Order: sequence, then structure tokens, then C-alpha cells
Amino acid sequence: MPIPPLKITEAMDIKIFPKYSPGNSEIVISWEIGKDLPYPLAFNVLRSGGDNGEFEKINVDPLVSFFYIDRDLKPLSKIFDVIYRLEVLFPFTDETQTTRNIPLVSSPRLKRSYLVAKRMDQKHFIEYRARSGITFVIFKRRRFGEKCTACYNPITEATTKTNCEECFSTGFKNGFWSPIETIGKIDPPVKVQRMGSVQFEEPINSQASIRAFPIVRKGDVLVEVCSNDRWYINTVQIVEHGRYPVKQTAEIRMIPRDSVLYDLELPKEVL
Repeated sequence: MPIPPLKITEAMDIKIFPKYSPGNSEIVISWEIGKDLPYPLAFNVLRSGGDNGEFEKINVDPLVSFFYIDRDLKPLSKIFDVIYRLEVLFPFTDETQTTRNIPLVSSPRLKRSYLVAKRMDQKHFIEYRARSGITFVIFKRRRFGEKCTACYNPITEATTKTNCEECFSTGFKNGFWSPIETIGKIDPPVKVQRMGSVQFEEPINSQASIRAFPIVRKGDVLVEVCSNDRWYINTVQIVEHGRYPVKQTAEIRMIPRDSVLYDLELPKEVL
């Protein structure tokens, strides 16, 4: 099977940023594919102690998801020289491509931004916990991989079923990646007044604020664990300090209970 050419610098959006957990030193390497591909990719994360250092693969098995958490680190205050690369593995061939070096912090200015971002993220975490924060699960929409055999039309490149049980209306088999837990809050529901004094609630757009990891995109699904209410993400604004994300604000739309998206299974540990 011929492999279409892929220029990594054009097709991939790679971001690296810290994830703060009490007592842990973690770095999140997160990436997006800039265009839909007709085949699945796998990835390796490579790490070095500097630009000229030897790179080592730090994941055990090839990754098919969109992120990796590097937990084998010194305290965060001592790891500003860590360098990463992402190796892309193509199916049906031994061909690989590797990105250029991706530094965690490359200047004193970025180091200061990183430390400020850390404090801002911790402030948001404390605020969510103290002021009616909600535990969410995020389902990231698949944007490449095996096409759905039930409803994808290769001629029109359209998904023909709105409630497809094979791809969840994404056009790709299985539809979404494995869910990830996070925390945030949703603005209170709004009542809409129509026809004089008649008031009723309807599924309308709302706003959600969530922590910076994982980065979400339009089409992802946000789930409130306590109520199992599910929301479709319309748009996202990422609040950053320097180059580091500290919070995300999303416009969201409630998903009807009869939607096939309610068949997405929550992880047992959050139920």
C-alpha cells in the first residue's frame, strides 16, 4: 500500500507543557495532526538532556493516542534543559520520520513564564476545587485512522449517518480516543423566554472553563461525571502565559440523551 507523503512540520502541531500534580514532576507532550490521513499512525517519544545529547525512547510500546506523560523526571525546577523529539511510525512499512528538537524551555524569559504559568494553573485548580468544581472526562475526537465502513462515503468524503454506532459520526472507526479525566466548571444553565410569559429550558450553548490539559478541539466531547451530562465542544480559547497554557474556555452545546454519544463508556475508576 503506497504511503502518501507527510511533512511533519506542516502536518503536526506539537506542544509541550507541564502538568502539575501534588508531589509529582510530570511533562505532557501533546500533539495534533494537522490534516486527516487515510491510515493510522503510531508514535515514539524521544528524550535527551540537551541539544547535543543522545536521545532515548521513553515509551515502551508505540503510542496511538495524541499525548504522552513523562513521569521519570527530577523536580520540575531542575529540568529546564530537557529536549524532546517525536518519532512518527508509518503502517505497512519501516519508514519513520522524526521532528526537530522540541525544548521545554529555551530562554530565561520562557523559564519565568513557565513558573508564572505553574502558579496560575495551581490557582485555577484550587479555585475549581473550592468553588463547585466539576470532575470531567474528555473524549478526544479521532481525526485520522481507519475510515468507518458503515457510513463513510469515500466519493463524497461525507459521513452519512448522524447516529452511527461504529464511528459516532466522526467518519473514523471507534470515533474517539480513550477518555481523560480533568476538572473545571460550567456556567449555570440559562432560561430562555419566548412567547410572552412562557419560560422553558432548552439545550443551548454554554461556557465551560477547564484546566489546560489535555488540549481540546472542536468536536471533542466533555462529560460531567456526576450527572453524565454530555457536551459537544463548539469552540475553544486557550489562555496562555508565554507559550504555556494555563486554562481553556470552551463554548459547549448540550448533547441530547438519545444521541449515540451516550454510548461512549466512562472509565470505571471515575464512576
